[in-house]
This record gives sequence, C-alpha cells and structure tokens, in this order.
Amino acid sequence: LNPDSLTEGGTKIGGRPVIPEPTLNFVRSNYEKAIREKEVTSWEEITQYPSGTKTGIVSIAPVFDDNGNCTHLVGSVQDITEREQAKEGLQQAHDELERRVEERTAELSAVNDNLRKEIDERKRAEEELRLSAEVMENIAEGVGLVRVSDGTIVYTNPRYERIFGYEKGELIGKHVSALNADGDQDPQETAERISATLVQDGAWSGEVHNVRKDGTAFWSHATVSSFEHPDFGDVWVGVMQDIPERKRAEDALRRSELNHR
Repeated sequence: LNPDSLTEGGTKIGGRPVIPEPTLNFVRSNYEKAIREKEVTSWEEITQYPSGTKTGIVSIAPVFDDNGNCTHLVGSVQDITEREQAKEGLQQAHDELERRVEERTAELSAVNDNLRKEIDERKRAEEELRLSAEVMENIAEGVGLVRVSDGTIVYTNPRYERIFGYEKGELIGKHVSALNADGDQDPQETAERISATLVQDGAWSGEVHNVRKDGTAFWSHATVSSFEHPDFGDVWVGVMQDIPERKRAEDALRRSELNHR
C-alpha cells in the first residue's frame, strides 16, 4: 500500500472506499505513526462484513528507500474473531457466575439473619419458660393444669402436691374429681358443675371441699381459668389455697350463732 494513496475518501476499489470514514482517520494516524517511528504498528480492528462481525489484529510495517523515504507499507491481519468470541463467552459466564454467587450469598445472608432471629427468639422463650417454671416451683399457691377434653391432671407444682399430700408426679394422669371430697355432692358432680361454669364463662372461683391422699377432707379456695397450652392444648389452670384455719373459724362462728338463737 502506497502511503500517498491515503487521501480523503481512502483507497477505492470499484468506486467504493476500502477504508471508509470514520475508520479512515484512525487508520491514517496509525500509518503515520509507523512511518514516523519507522517500526511495526499494530492495533485491534472490528469490521462489519455481510457474513458478520470480524475482529482482527492489524499490523503495518513501513518500507523505506535508500534516501529514507517510505515507499510503501506492508500489512497483515490476524483474525481473532473466535478468540474474542470465546473471551466474551467466558466473561459472560463469569458475570453470570458472579451474579448467582451474589444472589446465593444474599439468600444465605437472609437465611442466617432469620436463623439468628429464631435462635434469639427461642432463647428468649426458653428463658421465659425457665423463669415461669422457677416461679411455678416456688409460688405460695398450688397450681395445677387440667386437660379440658377429659378432665385429666397434666401438671402440678410442688405446692399443689403438698396441699393434697402427694409425691412429685403422683397426680399426673388422675381425673380432677379424685381431689373432691364426698359431701352434699358427689365428687364427679362437683367437677362437672365447675366444668360447666368454665365452659360457659371461661373462669370459675370459689371454695371447694377437697380430699387429700390420706383421705383427710379439707377446704380450699380455687380460682380456675381457661388457657391454650402449647404442649397440652386447652387446659384449665387452677390456683389453689388451703384455707382450713379460716374455714374452721367460720364453722365455729356459725355454731356459736346457732347456739345463741
């Protein structure tokens, strides 16, 4: 290629420019660089062909005469289209992998956050349960849980067991009517009467004639309410107070009033 042919419009073949604008100015500057520096100049060039886009490495070497004038340029083009396509494919795969890693990392981070929250909530719940259990173990009143569906005792605290004279765990599985003493009403009838009030009102409070394990009858004051327990389901929570002294005083007062009539 004669450098003098790089005129405005470029070298033409069949009336069409071999190097059209705006590529011409870029190519001309590289030709001029090769001539000026008297060395091979290379660059990457992307060209649109009817068959598609081609990428090549263009190299230009200037040839000089004895007087140091550039007589012509020798050029070559190395087609690197497939290499660039492979590089682009690898980059796309890399970008896709990074995107998936970021998404997965975000998902794992969210899972870890949720897990951490669940652990914290569970710890708080366990601490509350531990505290509740501690309170139940040491509370002055007797506390018992009775399953609504069949009237079975499912939990008692130590005070409740002491009130009725039972060892730890002995009351579990017994029907609540086993704690009612014989009297004006059958123990089963007493339990059914209290149960009916609980079903209707959701709570009951009053005095109950009870019986201890050794058969000793005594009076207690009970406050019973409904509760949905996470392990036992619907239960009645009974808070018991042993009131024999108060009951004996009331009975003595009643007898005294009768004697003075």
